[in-house]
Amino acid sequence: MNKKKLLTNALVWSILIFSGIYVLVRFAIDFSLIWESAKDLRFYPERAPARDVVSDDFLLLWSKNIGEGSQHLIFTQIFNPDDSSIVYITPNSMNSIDLLTGAELWTTIIPEDSIFHLYGDKIFSLDTYDDNVPFASTESISIPSKCNSSDQSTLRVYNPYTGEKEWEYSYQMVYPDEMYFKENSAFIDGLTISLSKYISVFEVDINSGQILGVKCQRLNDYSRISTDEGILSSGFYPITRDWEWKKESDKPAFIVEGSKLIMVDRQTKSPLSQIEFTGFPLDPDNTQLIISGNILIVYLDDSNQFFAFEM
Repeated sequence: MNKKKLLTNALVWSILIFSGIYVLVRFAIDFSLIWESAKDLRFYPERAPARDVVSDDFLLLWSKNIGEGSQHLIFTQIFNPDDSSIVYITPNSMNSIDLLTGAELWTTIIPEDSIFHLYGDKIFSLDTYDDNVPFASTESISIPSKCNSSDQSTLRVYNPYTGEKEWEYSYQMVYPDEMYFKENSAFIDGLTISLSKYISVFEVDINSGQILGVKCQRLNDYSRISTDEGILSSGFYPITRDWEWKKESDKPAFIVEGSKLIMVDRQTKSPLSQIEFTGFPLDPDNTQLIISGNILIVYLDDSNQFFAFEM
C-alpha cells in the first residue's frame, strides 16, 4: 500500500514539475517574442502638449491650435478645396481657415460624427437617421419588394467655400456608411436579410438629393457601380515604408526623425531641408501635410495644431 502511494505521489510530482517547466519555457518564449516586437514600437501620447517650431529652411507664416482635434480614431479630415482656404472637421463643427493667415473664415455646426467626402464642389456626409429631416420622395421610383431593409440614414451636402448646407434628405433602406460617386450621381446602399441577402443601391442626384433609381441585387452578385469615394482628405503623410517612395511621386518626400520633419530627395533620400518641433517626438501617422502653391501646411493630429510655412 505504501509503495503504491509512493509511486502515485512520484507520478503526481513528475507531472507537476513537467507542467511547471513547460509553463516557464512557454513564458520565456512569449516574453522574448513580445520583447522583440516591443523594439519596433514607438510611444506616442494620444494628445500631446502644444508644440513650438524652429526652422531655418522654411518661413513660419502662422500657427493655430484648433483645440477639439480629431473626431476620428485615425485621422482628422482636412480638405483643400481651393488655393485660398482649408476646411477641417471637429466632433461638432466644420471649419474653414485662410490659407495665408490662418484666420477663421466660417464655422458650421454639424449634428453627427461621421465621415465626410469632398466630391466636385460639394462636401457630403452620410449620417445616422435624423427624424427632423424629410425623406426623399420615392413616388416615381419602383423599389423591388425583395429589398425591404429597415435601414434609415440622412445625407447632408455642404458648400466647401461658404459652409452653407445646400440640401439634406433622409433615405429609407440606406445604411449610414459608405458612399460612392460617378459623374453627377451619388450611390448609397442598404442590406436586406431574409432567406437570401439583397443589396439595395440608390442613385441620388448630387445637385438635388432626389432619387434617380434603385437597383436590387443578391449580395453574392453585387458589384459596385463605382469605387470613387471622393476625397477623404487632401493631406498626405511622411514616408514610413519602402513602397511609399513611389507613391505620390508628384509631391515632395518627407520623413520624420524624432521631433524633426525632414524634406528629402525622393531619388537619393538625402535631406534637403527640415523643420524641428519642440515637445514629444512626431508620429508620422498623425502628421498630415498639404502643399498649395509655395505654402506647406503641417497638421499635427496629436497636439491639434496647424503650422503654415512658405517653402
